[in-house]
Amino acid sequence: MNKIEEFKDLVFDYNHEILIINGEKVTEPIIVKLNSQDAWGVSKVFNYQMTRSGMELPVVTIDLDV
Repeated sequence: MNKIEEFKDLVFDYNHEILIINGEKVTEPIIVKLNSQDAWGVSKVFNYQMTRSGMELPVVTIDLDV
């Protein structure tokens, strides 16, 4: 099942793996995928230190062209 949400407040630092959505810092392991004309499909695992082998991670896609 795909869940699509729009966020009103998003703070995002790709290099330092900081993701804050609606005032709450994401501390769980998550895959962040960037979509734009320049960086389509670039992705990175945030909070990878907390992952375990075989763990299925949620994916957040951020459209940079909007």
